[in-house]
Amino acid sequence: MALDFQQVREQVKQFGEQAPQREKRLAELRQQARDLMNSHAEDLEAMIQKVGLVVSSHDPSLRCALPVAEPLTTHRTLPELTQSLTILAADGSQILPDRHAQVEYSLINVGAVQMRPGASEPAVTRVTSRCCTPRSSRRPVA
Repeated sequence: MALDFQQVREQVKQFGEQAPQREKRLAELRQQARDLMNSHAEDLEAMIQKVGLVVSSHDPSLRCALPVAEPLTTHRTLPELTQSLTILAADGSQILPDRHAQVEYSLINVGAVQMRPGASEPAVTRVTSRCCTPRSSRRPVA
């Protein structure tokens, strides 16, 4: 079946019209999350117990940070940098093959950033994207 662009156009228009309501709802949810964090910031033992309960009864593969000794709302000023440093970050994503698609393919996208805070040169970015067919996906991605 061909895509009905008129239907999609109407849906995109509705998304745009509903954007202010979605933003308002997101702002409310963010405030609710801040309020919850502030009200439970000091009760570290209860949070550790709740995470343990979720892991033991619902999701043993859960990976999350646990509070140790400071309230969740603790913040400090960063120390002065006494030496130069390099920050590296990488991220990747993929689209797995769809066996129902007319053409079976997958997509792999990897990006990396290198930056030196305080240095005059700009951050260096690199993105590698690769579209693979069943025949090409057996080769390693460069």
